Amino acid sequence: MNKIIYIIALTTMFLTNLMAAPVSQTATADATLKTIMTLTKNSDLSFGVIYVDGSTSGNIILKPDGTISTTNNIQLGSGSRVADFTVSGDVGVAVNLTVSGTPLSIGGGYNLTVNYELEKSSVVLDSTTGTANVTVGGTLIVPIGVEVGVYTGSLTVTADY
Repeated sequence: MNKIIYIIALTTMFLTNLMAAPVSQTATADATLKTIMTLTKNSDLSFGVIYVDGSTSGNIILKPDGTISTTNNIQLGSGSRVADFTVSGDVGVAVNLTVSGTPLSIGGGYNLTVNYELEKSSVVLDSTTGTANVTVGGTLIVPIGVEVGVYTGSLTVTADY
């Protein structure tokens, strides 16, 4: 009888080991590293010196390529320039761009509306340097009876892969 119990015990251990045999499978692991994108301001946007007579409204149109024009009785002085930014990141990749901003204000409730305009809504970063430049202009809307003075505001350019 002891022999039978011994044989049953050995058989059970053998079968249990066969059923619990370990299995394995190999998977790959990876990581994609990208260059952190940066956006550097090279220059601010300025509509420059503007001469108004106060009796008419008009616009100052500063295109992202730097050309400037006016409507109605608005005259230009000097000092206009577009905002200029450099985007840096992974070589050869596309970057989407957006711009937003505030009106220009002198305080006391006097504001001038600006419709900001990007040179491009997307750029491809250079295949060697991983950079691209983008400029921002805009249309400044001058109402009748505008208060003279130095108006300031801000704009924000956002870049995203």
